[in-house]
Amino acid sequence: YLNETGRAGFVMASSATDSQGKDKDIREQLVATGNVDVMLSVGNNFFYTKSLPCTLWFFDKAKRAENEDKVLFIDARNYYTAVDRTLNEWSEWQMKNLNAIVWLYRGETEKYAALLREYASTITNAVNALEADAEPLSQMLDNDTNTHFLGNMPKANGEYVKVYLYILRCSTILNADLSVGSIADALELTEADVTRALRYWEQAGILGLELNKNSGISRIIIKDLRNDLPITFKLVPEVATTSTIASSTASPFKVDKQPVATKAQITYEDAIEDVPKQRQFTNSELTTLTSNEEIKELLYISQTYLGKTFSSTETNTILYFYDGLGFPVDLIEYLIEYCVSNGHKAMKYIEKVALNWAKENITTVDMAKAKMATMKGNSYPIMKAFGLSGRNLAATEQEFVVKWTDEYGFSLDMILDACNRTINTIHQPSFQYADSILQRWLKNGVKTLADIKTLDAVHETKAKETATSKTATKNSFNNFSTQREYDYAALERDLLRRR
Repeated sequence: YLNETGRAGFVMASSATDSQGKDKDIREQLVATGNVDVMLSVGNNFFYTKSLPCTLWFFDKAKRAENEDKVLFIDARNYYTAVDRTLNEWSEWQMKNLNAIVWLYRGETEKYAALLREYASTITNAVNALEADAEPLSQMLDNDTNTHFLGNMPKANGEYVKVYLYILRCSTILNADLSVGSIADALELTEADVTRALRYWEQAGILGLELNKNSGISRIIIKDLRNDLPITFKLVPEVATTSTIASSTASPFKVDKQPVATKAQITYEDAIEDVPKQRQFTNSELTTLTSNEEIKELLYISQTYLGKTFSSTETNTILYFYDGLGFPVDLIEYLIEYCVSNGHKAMKYIEKVALNWAKENITTVDMAKAKMATMKGNSYPIMKAFGLSGRNLAATEQEFVVKWTDEYGFSLDMILDACNRTINTIHQPSFQYADSILQRWLKNGVKTLADIKTLDAVHETKAKETATSKTATKNSFNNFSTQREYDYAALERDLLRRR
């Protein structure tokens, strides 16, 4: 159907390039026409509804003479940008790079040369921007603050130094975004690590911190010890994912938002406790809910994911997510997809995850994905606490992390405490042992680090009482207060008479 200069592209199953039988015969006939120009292998997760790989076939009836008996094969299965856990894509520059390969194959050198000029221009602009930013940064370092900073640096660990330099770098960028979370993401640290670093530099007198009413960091001040003209960073809500930089001097930075607690200060114990309890829906309520087209589709998709037909109890649970917890349909679908992808199809487990999300005020898919990203970030500090490095968590180990955060609902600080106790007790990393500690805390209603201290105090008191009781029992057994007295002469006479 192509004219003499026509081109066309088709999305084909990956098996279309190597299947046998009739498919092989058809493939041979297509290649024999000389019109197959390019075949590009694409990896998984490039489609919203399918995760399978595919192959892109491009036909060109006006191929160059030297390419008539040639087909360009490009293996791009491992060349992509991950959007999220279930979706990959090609970025703008990746698309240009793939085009460059095809242009060179087709002899379209002018297009390739234009792309190289675009690359050169982009790189030049980036270098110029870096040089412009480097000048004020060097000027800032060239003062008494630098001397004071170097004096404290030997005592600071590498993470503390990275945090300070990153904040200093951000101070040179107009309208830069800054928050405890953004610093942690940029440096691949935990928010607790960032907070500890800020506290260290505050005690060293290099940074100044202002706290809000929730004891969260609301303002960071870089102290200029030479002229006492501090540059101030004012943190805004973490949920907005941005923070505005301000200056107390004649600086171009402006503040247009009031500081509130960042996500670093939102802990599990602060979560909403009055989550509506699950109830049994009446027949009329069930009829009303299940007549909704969205609900019908939700139930169908949920049963497809879990691979079974729901019982009335399971249907009631799904409706509870919608009507009781107020979850939108797309969030419920993502909830089930997330649990199934982690190997959990039990409705009780899914319900526990849903309740945990409700307690954390997760109401959209984006918020749920943000939580998942945070949870993935939890793997690094847990491995660090266990002394593991040079590898990723195994699937079974990752399941423990999912259980601790989703099912148990523990904060990262509490999980790290359990990991540290594991190392101190058995002197080797053990996810099973840490899990037993967390299970005991869960059974005793422990939700905060303060609760752990209380539980430890009770345990220590009981241990002392037990030790005292054992000592008393041992003493009473060995220390006879009254002993029987014998008349040995009378016993001897009695014995002689019996003989």
